[in-house]
Amino acid sequence: MHKKSILALALIMAPLFAQAAATQGQLTFTWQGTIPAVDVVSTSWSFTDAAGNDYTPIPIVLQATIADDNTLDLVTQAPATFEIRSATSANNLSGISAYLASPPVSTGLIKQLTLKETLAAPNAGEVVVVLNNNALKTGSSNAVTIQNNINNAAAAMSLALYAKVAQDGYTPGSSVSFSTPIIFSVDVTARNG
Repeated sequence: MHKKSILALALIMAPLFAQAAATQGQLTFTWQGTIPAVDVVSTSWSFTDAAGNDYTPIPIVLQATIADDNTLDLVTQAPATFEIRSATSANNLSGISAYLASPPVSTGLIKQLTLKETLAAPNAGEVVVVLNNNALKTGSSNAVTIQNNINNAAAAMSLALYAKVAQDGYTPGSSVSFSTPIIFSVDVTARNG
């Protein structure tokens, strides 16, 4: 009788175990770090945070959204903010310009995006880098004036990236990142008075 009870219990439980099929889901994690930049060539100015401490860039979060047409919109969640600061309060910043050393390079996308060099939303297949509401361009001959006649010892910077990826340019669930070096040119003058 005991063997029949065990056999009956096993037959009753077998369908319950067979129905417990595993399902799968995916999470993608990305680890990134930024190697601190070489010191600024000039000793008359530096990159700082708002408190005046040395600034080292950290990865900037991109918000990714798939649009109704299946293009992928990548939008900077919160801009990178930093300052360019005169080394001494006796000097003023008189002009700042910047350019990209090379177009942004992406990882995680099927193909690289084209740099959009105007301040407008990117079209599919384009990326734009915006510094203080100015679209940056590549090369020193295309440097963009960020601020003129600053007449202050510090100037705040706000940097963001926006991209639109065509439907065939990304793989759902993958991770994406961009990197690009930005070159700054800063004029410093003695404060009058």
